[in-house]
Amino acid sequence: MFYNTKEKIKKYNIIIIPERGSQTKKVSLSNLWIKGMASLVCLIIIVISASIYIFSNRYQNFSQDSMTLKMKNEYIKNLEKENKAKEEKLQDYKVYQDAINDKMEKINDLEKDIKDKLDKSHFLKESNASNDMTIRESQSMAVNMSIQQSDRLSIEAIDDKIKSLMAINEELDIVLEKEQYIPSFIPAKGRITSYFGSRENPFTNRGEENHSAIDIANDYGTEIHATAKGRVVYAEYKGGFGNVVCLDHGNGLTSLYGHASKLLVEPGETVKKGQVIALMGSTGRSTGPHVHFELRKNEVPIDPIRIFE
Repeated sequence: MFYNTKEKIKKYNIIIIPERGSQTKKVSLSNLWIKGMASLVCLIIIVISASIYIFSNRYQNFSQDSMTLKMKNEYIKNLEKENKAKEEKLQDYKVYQDAINDKMEKINDLEKDIKDKLDKSHFLKESNASNDMTIRESQSMAVNMSIQQSDRLSIEAIDDKIKSLMAINEELDIVLEKEQYIPSFIPAKGRITSYFGSRENPFTNRGEENHSAIDIANDYGTEIHATAKGRVVYAEYKGGFGNVVCLDHGNGLTSLYGHASKLLVEPGETVKKGQVIALMGSTGRSTGPHVHFELRKNEVPIDPIRIFE
């Protein structure tokens, strides 16, 4: 600030009077000095005010930025929590879906196993048990379809279906095991030359005799198979039967295979269904190579054809 040099300089005295015992002091201040100091104070006030105003604006902006940043951080944290929750949910769903897929695969395997066993059975298709199991199998397949179409099916419901299929499977195992002891096919390839019941005497061609078996003729050495699982009661030469094998299938059921050229099993041996037990021949009372196949229930002969039909 510039002052007029021509302005008359005035002096102002300030007397300082101590409380007691000291000399008074006098300070002389010119009017120019007082004005200069007043101007400096005003300038300082202006600078401080401007600084406060600028700082206040900047602090307000900073506060707004800080609040915005805090809100953004909170938003990001919320997003992270949501993403984590979604990831956990997806992981749980993946575990759930993997468990469903594994159980569905087990159901498919069980149903295929059941179908294969039903196809193997010689008797179930014609019995009430077959109809019952076929219905239950169809029901299980229907449930299988519903499982595949459902987005929300409890694992417990699938486990119940698996238990049901396993029960059917176990029942079939029992039935098929029992079937192993029941004759279900002709013991050898060839043609039936004599049936069960009365027939003309093949040796004299005169008169009739009772034939308690069927005869299947073929070439010497044709394989003779056990028509069911059983224990060999005897395998030896027996008069008119020639070389003969007798099998015990349990429940009073026995089968006999006569006129063999060679015996391939021993007494007491357990043979499987379909196992080769002898070779066709014409030993004993015979008119040519054939097998005399006889079935008995509690020692009473029964017609094998009735079983095979």
